[in-house]
Amino acid sequence: MQDKHRTKDDLIAELKVLRQRVKDFEVLKNEIRQSEEKLRIKDKSLETSMNGVVIFDLTGNLTYANRSALIMWGFDDLEDVLGRHLMEFAQDQPEAGRIMKKLISQGNYTGGLKSVRRDGALFDIQFYASLVRDEKGAPICMMLSCVDITEHKKTEEIRAHLSAIVESSDDAIISETLDGVIQTWNAGAERIYGYSAREVVGRPASILVPPGCPDENSNTFEKITQESRIQHHETVRMRKDGGSIYVSLTVSPIKDSTGKFIGISTIARDITERKQMEETMRRQASHDALTDLPNRMVFMDRLNLELNQARRHNKILSVLFLDLDYFKDINDTLGHTAGDQLLREIAQKLRTCIRDTDTIARIGGDEFNILLPDISNEDDAASVARKVVSVFETFHAVEGRELQVTASVGISLYPADGEDADTLLRNADAAMYHAKAQGRNNYQFYSSAINVRENEKSLLENNLRQMIQRRELLVYYMPQLNIDTRKMVCAEALVRWQHPELGLLEPKQFMRQAEELGFIMPIDELVLRTACAQNRLWQASGYPPMGITVNLSASQFHQTDFVHTISGVLSDTGMDSRLLEIEITEDTVMQNVDSAISNLGKLADMGVRACIDDFGAGLACMSTLKKLPVRKLKIDRSFIQGIKADPAFRDIISKVITMAHGLNLEVVAEGVETNDQLVFLSHSRCDGMQGYLFSEPLPAGRFEKLRMVHK
Repeated sequence: MQDKHRTKDDLIAELKVLRQRVKDFEVLKNEIRQSEEKLRIKDKSLETSMNGVVIFDLTGNLTYANRSALIMWGFDDLEDVLGRHLMEFAQDQPEAGRIMKKLISQGNYTGGLKSVRRDGALFDIQFYASLVRDEKGAPICMMLSCVDITEHKKTEEIRAHLSAIVESSDDAIISETLDGVIQTWNAGAERIYGYSAREVVGRPASILVPPGCPDENSNTFEKITQESRIQHHETVRMRKDGGSIYVSLTVSPIKDSTGKFIGISTIARDITERKQMEETMRRQASHDALTDLPNRMVFMDRLNLELNQARRHNKILSVLFLDLDYFKDINDTLGHTAGDQLLREIAQKLRTCIRDTDTIARIGGDEFNILLPDISNEDDAASVARKVVSVFETFHAVEGRELQVTASVGISLYPADGEDADTLLRNADAAMYHAKAQGRNNYQFYSSAINVRENEKSLLENNLRQMIQRRELLVYYMPQLNIDTRKMVCAEALVRWQHPELGLLEPKQFMRQAEELGFIMPIDELVLRTACAQNRLWQASGYPPMGITVNLSASQFHQTDFVHTISGVLSDTGMDSRLLEIEITEDTVMQNVDSAISNLGKLADMGVRACIDDFGAGLACMSTLKKLPVRKLKIDRSFIQGIKADPAFRDIISKVITMAHGLNLEVVAEGVETNDQLVFLSHSRCDGMQGYLFSEPLPAGRFEKLRMVHK
């Protein structure tokens, strides 16, 4: 109603005010444009600047952007961005508003934010913003100089990530200058060497090398200028506490942006435990695990070496072959644990009979060889033989009992009784059998009149032929149990010879001779066929399916028609191939690893499982096992027997189980005879066991009854 009373003069006055305001606004716009033009004229470098330069008026509308800014935000032309508000370029608009207020209040501002490109993509910018003022000091616009730091930020994040990885690595990661001064030192290096970064950075890397040990860096600089990387140099390094460790080094060159060689980086891995394990395994490969005496391989090496010396200097040497009398009776009556303890005690006493230059070795079972190099005559050999025999005149304390055993010793001399190692050993062996024939508990020299061994071989050959023809071979079955459930999971087929005169013989009493005489493969096939047929018969009688394990000799395993033989037996007996497991010894594998891989692969294709027997007694290692298509390994019984006597055996067994599980292999312990052994194996996560603690090998009928009890 009030408007109706406004006069014409009032309206004219208001119109004049509005016209003045428009005129003032146009003047202000011209002043801003003139200021911007003056700014551009004053600093033409804005257009060619590598930084993105943008100008906003005080309300936040864009009035200018240089070429770098247009490219940065994804625009083609200045007209595309004129008039756009500052908020359109910021992902976090509230934050952009706060920045704008601070800029107006402070006059300048430095910071960063995440910006939005024309296509909606986000990127990080760092900027410097300032107010542009007129001649009177009044602010007329805002100018920002921006840099795209997205890639830089990514690089920094990668560096931070890599730094975290380096710092958290269990390996030592170290960098050194060209003159060997340590520059960086991570937490892994501190753990391995025992020095903190503060103690070593700036000091020469030679402080890590023990006195008298060559520094592996001595030729490193020359080598890595020619090679891109040097790997796996093993050496002994010194810890802060004075102890020594083994490390595996990977050394690489450090170059600057121009490719100039400026230093080296080293990754050091502590392999002390692995080296100790290797040393232990190496010793086990060259020494008897039970007695810690050299084994047959070492004995033969030393015998051949001493024979060369004897030939060169016209010297005499002697070989003694020692076998315990009636040792089997001790194992049968008191058990293998007592027998093993007796062997260890005898080994210790035999060491006292020889010189430091002599060698005594356990070659298997209850047999020992002694090498006497550089003797004057046969009386020297006889003197040692008398000492050996006298060792057995005293009683031996075994598990609280006093036992007395005797030994028969055979002696051969070089060059009278042979000029090579095999002949000397064979003749000493023949002389030993002659000593047994003379009533045991004595020693005998070899002579041309002694043909006992050859006659015995001929007799054994005839007996072996008759054994097969008369079907005197029997197959016994040794149950194998799951340690956790104590349930039978399979049965191992073991051969026995029902000798018409000597009674029931175990494999160790005739299999070596059978192999030497060429009868081993017929025996292997007979056991395989009998075991498969028996297993098929058990299933037909209503027993649930159970795996059967059969041992194969090296001769059989490496035959070209080996797989065909097994396939034929499975076909003839009708047994499911998935229930058959073939056991081969570690030594058999190492005879020809490539052949073993091929044959085991063919078995796996048929569904037949494979197991490595007597693991730890040979030269195989986990890296070899990894290549083999096997599912199981058996720890050699000598390690199991040593659990109580030597803590080192416990450590070896635990590590073998852990490494085997790492390769997805089952582990079975054989020769388990005491509850202590079983408890330790269970705690060590061993999968299976077999041994006299549960059952001895049984004929098929008694094995059936055992299955009935342990369903």
